Amino acid sequence: MPVKRACDVCFKRKIQCTRTNPNLPCEWCFDHNLECVLQREAQRKKSDDLPSILNHVQALTRRVTELENTVEQLRSAVNGITPVFQSQNTPLSLPGTVNTQASPLSPQPHHAGSAAQHRAFLGQHWYFKGVPLFSEKGTDWMSSKIGQRPNLGKFRLFGSLSFPPTPFQPRAELPEREIVNEVLESWLSSDWQRLYPVLDSLLVPGTIEAAYTLPPSQETIHRQKTAEACILAALAICSRASGYEIPELLEGDAYANLAHSYLAQVSDGGNLETLEALLLLVLYKTLSGQWEDATTLHSSACRIVYELKGHCFYTTFAEQPSEQHKREHVRDLFWLCYIFDKDLSIRFGQPPLLPSNYCDLTLPDGLGRIYDTLPLNEKAFVHFPQDLQLTQIKERLCLFLCSLDNPNLADSTILFHLRQLDIDLETWRLNIPVDFRPKLSLSADQPFQLKMSHLQRRRHTHLQLEYSYMTIIIHTAVRRCGAAYAMNESLPDDLHNVYHSSSDLSLEAGRTILQTFKDPDMLLEQHAFGHVAFYPPIAALALFLNILIHPLDKEAQMDLDILASSTTIFQNSSSTRMTELDLESVQELSRFVSELVRLGKSAILKAKQESQATE
Repeated sequence: MPVKRACDVCFKRKIQCTRTNPNLPCEWCFDHNLECVLQREAQRKKSDDLPSILNHVQALTRRVTELENTVEQLRSAVNGITPVFQSQNTPLSLPGTVNTQASPLSPQPHHAGSAAQHRAFLGQHWYFKGVPLFSEKGTDWMSSKIGQRPNLGKFRLFGSLSFPPTPFQPRAELPEREIVNEVLESWLSSDWQRLYPVLDSLLVPGTIEAAYTLPPSQETIHRQKTAEACILAALAICSRASGYEIPELLEGDAYANLAHSYLAQVSDGGNLETLEALLLLVLYKTLSGQWEDATTLHSSACRIVYELKGHCFYTTFAEQPSEQHKREHVRDLFWLCYIFDKDLSIRFGQPPLLPSNYCDLTLPDGLGRIYDTLPLNEKAFVHFPQDLQLTQIKERLCLFLCSLDNPNLADSTILFHLRQLDIDLETWRLNIPVDFRPKLSLSADQPFQLKMSHLQRRRHTHLQLEYSYMTIIIHTAVRRCGAAYAMNESLPDDLHNVYHSSSDLSLEAGRTILQTFKDPDMLLEQHAFGHVAFYPPIAALALFLNILIHPLDKEAQMDLDILASSTTIFQNSSSTRMTELDLESVQELSRFVSELVRLGKSAILKAKQESQATE
């Protein structure tokens, strides 16, 4: 009996083709007065191809073997590394405790060589003729230029691993109420509150009241736990960011871990205090270099922002002044989430969780006042840690970087988006007031304006770093083009010219970032190295990649000297105002740049030897 087949009309509409007589039209075509025909070719099942099946089986076998080896290596590494962390104590550790907080830049040998780890720590936008630099092929190419296999995976830059709390850590609990009042009052009057308005001076007393006075019951347990989590997270960030020296307080990690556990107990619903606690923990984790943990917390914060309608902008005022004030505070929290969202997306190569097509991006009033020559009252308005208009350009950059994973993306499409991003960035730069406007190149002695306040100096420096950082990311991505010429020595002239113009811009931006860090007060102005930890390695990598590509150019030796001088700067950076974690981070950055210098020297030497051999 022949197999029943639907007519062309029913097949296209994906509906059942019913006919009582094979010689008559089906019911659908009859009812709609359509021609009922069957003219398409039958789809034939491909015959089994024995060689292709064998190749597929062999590929699966190799993949299983690789996964088994990876699991075994991780298991061995974890078993071998545990005693080390249990024996490490730092000046920040209390007697009988173990400091499980890792430096943002401390080495992790058991993750060396992982392509995913490289993408997370160094960014995912490094290519050479379309080949990802930290893929297996990319590493082979670097080896051919250096003469040895690079092992940059042993350095932790702006990524981290999470370690479970040890049984020796003392249990944190809420301190005396008077201590909490003292710490939070100091925070609310600090510059940190202007940059990160997570807490609100009118709402904090209610949070403290709920944490300390609500009687435990089924009806109040959710509010009490979220209030306690918010206060604990605030204590964690205060200990990390502001350097409070109160003997009654524990390490920040102790409070952060307890706040996290409280939030896990009330995960069934979110309120304003839950969002505040999550954002404080995200800030704490980012300043500590624990970016993976920050990403997990950030996703929860974005969910609650949506629940509280922070992504919406209301043009009408609420009936009650207290409700209007709360609505404005939620909106500030949305902008903090939006900023974190774009930074995390760029560093991990993931799409943003708060895309502009779902959010109202109407800017807050008064943002331009930070650029006033003599602001009347800096503490009367929110500064935010980044320029919000630049953050919107970052979103477009995030989406562009994610699109580069598409192997079928045409070079013309890549170049079109690169050009548009470059235009957007330059348009933004020209709209910044002249005294604050970032530059592609910096002179050796470029002081701040004398009348700038501390927050204005910070904004001036941060705008320069962000502009240079985004210039590097945009223009190094041009090397994603040219995959069709990966096996050729040269590129077509038009693509070669684009390569060089973009390379010149990214190199100058990298030099500018490293020049910025020559200011001895640079790190101290930021208060926490976590603010700026990811700029220098990106700048150093831009210079290092160009050394590998053009080892015999005169600029290669110049850039190698810049990297070497930067190493000296980081080695000599120390201050009583820097935390132990920041000092460790700076020293690890110095070791990372030193390794790039060593590999760069090897590449130049190898190129010279090969050039002499062919003469």
